[in-house]
Amino acid sequence: MSQKQWFACVVSFSLLLSVLGCILSPVAWSPDGRWITYTNLIIGEKKSDSDSGVVGTELWIVSPDTLERRRLLATSDTLSGPAWAADSKALYVMLYSDKGAKGRSAALQHVGLDGSARVIAQFENTQEPEGGSLTAPALSPDGSRIAAMRDGTTVVILDTNGKLIRSLAVDKAQHLDWSPDSRWLAAMLDGGGQGPNVQFFDVQTSDTFVLDARFQGVTWLPGSRRFVSIKRVETGDGGARFSLAVMEPGTPVREIADHPVLAETGRPLVVSRDGTLIYFAHNEDEKPLSMIRCMNLTNGETKTVYETPGLVVPWALSPDGKRVAFRESPRGDGALQSVAGVVNTGGSGEAVFLPVTDKQLAEIVTGYAKMIRQAAADTASLEDIRKAAAASDHVEKLLAAFRRDFPKSPLLAPCEKALNDARAEVVKTGRSLSPDAGAPKW
Repeated sequence: MSQKQWFACVVSFSLLLSVLGCILSPVAWSPDGRWITYTNLIIGEKKSDSDSGVVGTELWIVSPDTLERRRLLATSDTLSGPAWAADSKALYVMLYSDKGAKGRSAALQHVGLDGSARVIAQFENTQEPEGGSLTAPALSPDGSRIAAMRDGTTVVILDTNGKLIRSLAVDKAQHLDWSPDSRWLAAMLDGGGQGPNVQFFDVQTSDTFVLDARFQGVTWLPGSRRFVSIKRVETGDGGARFSLAVMEPGTPVREIADHPVLAETGRPLVVSRDGTLIYFAHNEDEKPLSMIRCMNLTNGETKTVYETPGLVVPWALSPDGKRVAFRESPRGDGALQSVAGVVNTGGSGEAVFLPVTDKQLAEIVTGYAKMIRQAAADTASLEDIRKAAAASDHVEKLLAAFRRDFPKSPLLAPCEKALNDARAEVVKTGRSLSPDAGAPKW
């Protein structure tokens, strides 16, 4: 790979992470395993113009077993999160607003499963919360403290009553993660490849240290101070190799193990309850399929748990360790929505999609239809055709969820028509949308 090609790949991957960050917001599994919760974007016509865009956010809980769903909160402001309370009876979210008399503000809210909400901490005169809509509050494992993004430059640590314990200077944190002993807080940063991507804080002593730009993301191993991060090492020929590195906090950080992976991955990493397995996303622009992969840290063996022609990020493991929850979105600039799903960690069975509104599904099905239509363009590449073929097969699973949950929706028939029209355009070109045509060529 030439230096020019390598630079193009870095730019492409940075854009990909930007798309992931804008659309694929966190999913959280309740400690009792009954519910999955996530925020959903409200898409509508903006007051300032006739274009569609994000006009608000909602907080939902969905049962992966009974498919029951409840909307707990809806606002024209920006919701982060969410994070579950230890008793599975409430959630914590951050609400960011620029409508107050004192300018932009942020509030940590406690939300009950009946939809009751109360503010437990309020912050005025906050800066633009870059990534704040995505950065979920993090409850410490001992249940005594909550870490949350105040704005784009500050993380606050509070007790569960909202009393401020400490403020930490953190630039554009995208994910917060406590160590098992509740002493260390790791913040994943939007380093952009130019600076540190992970920063650690000792909440008892205020000591801090960073991982340099070679490392992306972090997850703590259960019952220890060890953590796992993605490490990038330049190979000297303009390319790079990537690995899962097991390390311990300290100065300098000590690397314990090194397991190769196919490529740099989307964040965050998800660890099994016994600390032997790591789940991560593998998204590449030039490949027909994205996937959730699982690596055994004992022997380095890797397997595929889930594949999709869209973009995917794993977010949470079920309390029994048998299922992983994820967010998925179609590829493309016009994709504004994503849907949550769960898949068995053993890789068996189909994914179960957990939509919350018919509008959400309509946006996603239409997004996949646009992916298919790209194969009809005169400039379509072989990879475009393979992606379209994979999307044509995959979107049927989303339509099945549409018919299951919203059979009387007025949006269902137009979505089916948009999909059939896209397929017809490709067929007119003589190009194939058979599953074989969409198979990835690794």
